[in-house]
Amino acid sequence: MTDTPDSATAALAVQVAALKGTLGQTRQDLETAKRDLAARIDQLAGDLAAQAGRDPKGPSATCWPALDAAARTAALAALTDWVHLMRQWHPSYFEHVADCWAAHPEVVIELHNVMTEFTRIYRKEHPPLADTLLLYDRWLPGMLRRCHDAMKTCGPAGCSQQRQRMYKALYQDIAAAQAPAPARPCNPRADTPPDQAAKAGPANVTPDPRARRR
Repeated sequence: MTDTPDSATAALAVQVAALKGTLGQTRQDLETAKRDLAARIDQLAGDLAAQAGRDPKGPSATCWPALDAAARTAALAALTDWVHLMRQWHPSYFEHVADCWAAHPEVVIELHNVMTEFTRIYRKEHPPLADTLLLYDRWLPGMLRRCHDAMKTCGPAGCSQQRQRMYKALYQDIAAAQAPAPARPCNPRADTPPDQAAKAGPANVTPDPRARRR
């Protein structure tokens, strides 16, 4: 029994309605994600502004090795938001910041230091021009140059650190498979300490039966 044109049209209408519902939900999810991102950035800026208010010289640098797991996760999430924002506004500057930057501790520290200074400057209602010029002339280019040096071998093939660990493990397995088995000593007592060997007497020597008859 073949479907009539009316039934085929009705089935198509059901599919179109389902697609519209999926598209609407996807748009809602995107809008929610955008609002969450904006809220996290505002929270980060507020936290840094509060630190700067307590200290006239600005917020203190973050000591990443001293952070516990929860603090490190929160700081890395805020830094990820900032890097995403900078990629949008400075795509050519951040093109050398590979996607695996979070796997490089030195790069994380470099990015976070500049993010802290960036936020200190632009949190103000009227950002000081002198600080902005210094940021873009010295701190930002220097940081990006060092990050590029740390990740210059990273790219589409993956993270250089992960590849190094993978190849190192592979080479160790190959070396272990090709290594010859250790040779057994010709003298079973070759690995016996000298004092024990002296007590045991000479090895591989057959006793003279005439010596026992004497």
